[in-house]
Amino acid sequence: MPQQDCPRLVRGKVGRFGKVDECGFLVPGPENLVVTSGIVSVVMTPVNDTGTAVTLTNAAGEQEVDETPRPRFKRFDVVINLIGVNPVLLAMLSNQETYAGVVAGEVTGFTIGDDRDPDDAGFFMELWSGTAGRICSDGQRKYGYFGLPWLGAGAVDAITWANDNINFNITGAQTIGGNQWGVGPFDVTLDEDGDPAPLRVALGERKHFIYDLVSLAPPEPDCDPQALGVPATLITAGSPATLTPSFSYAAGNLTGLQADDPTKSPTTAWTSGQYVELGDGSTAHWNGTAWVAGVA
Repeated sequence: MPQQDCPRLVRGKVGRFGKVDECGFLVPGPENLVVTSGIVSVVMTPVNDTGTAVTLTNAAGEQEVDETPRPRFKRFDVVINLIGVNPVLLAMLSNQETYAGVVAGEVTGFTIGDDRDPDDAGFFMELWSGTAGRICSDGQRKYGYFGLPWLGAGAVDAITWANDNINFNITGAQTIGGNQWGVGPFDVTLDEDGDPAPLRVALGERKHFIYDLVSLAPPEPDCDPQALGVPATLITAGSPATLTPSFSYAAGNLTGLQADDPTKSPTTAWTSGQYVELGDGSTAHWNGTAWVAGVA
């Protein structure tokens, strides 16, 4: 049997977050991925179903029946404490909306409103830690990798404005079973040839959490959000439109769509009810000569 590594995990390094839809599938988009070191803490608390104990004592005070069920795992409840306010990340974790209030298309803030349904979308979360003593194997430094492939959106907790650090907490996020993660969309470890690779074994659909010891260094944090997927090169009319290639996205807003001007099909005016959904949630259609806002 191969020798096992028993590392002492220390110090959070970085977190990667991205959008998933109401079915647990990754959502491609120009700003649907955030890699950040602006995390104070993440608390993942298992919630277990303890069942109902059945006991029966006879008239002599002797216990006749004592059936106590074993706890059964249900989910993780997750609390995320952030520093270094990233509005795209805060909006993603709470399924709220970003705010571009100074320069059109330039996100500088986020909003919180009762017009958003937390069940409409969620996110995935990957975290990396260090290892005490910089444990190495085969000449490679090791890192702790934590993956939660599907979480339902949480909510922004109390915001305290004071002569102190002003942090934002996300509470109420919960893991969900039935993930679509597989081996994951990113390289997180090294294969037998020393090349970057995704998870070596696909994650089961009913798994809520994975920890592994990996040799690939964590991704570099970036204040700017990143793309998840690739830009669409062809948009075929529909309700909604079909994007090509697979796992691609349309522009983030109408201005971006007009600037990109991807190939459209048909090139004549789209018919009533057809549209393409943009990254900011708005819609647009081709009127035969230009991309315009709204549904045809």
